[in-house]
Amino acid sequence: MDVFNGLLLAAHLDAAFDVGLIGVGVGGEVLVSPRLDAEARRVLGITPDTRTVGVQSGHQAYLAWHRKEKFVNETT
Repeated sequence: MDVFNGLLLAAHLDAAFDVGLIGVGVGGEVLVSPRLDAEARRVLGITPDTRTVGVQSGHQAYLAWHRKEKFVNETT
């Protein structure tokens, strides 16, 4: 097991991450799928400046995979 293949997220954000409704950018910024409307973002507590803490270079390959394979970046 690679310690960099994981993030410590609150349960509601972890669930959104697992289904691709949020992702994490190279700089730790939380990326939000357009499928999450303003109300869903409010309920989840996601604002434009929401960031993860502690993302290291070892996480980058896993996060890039997640952005490419899991993150939902379209509305359909």
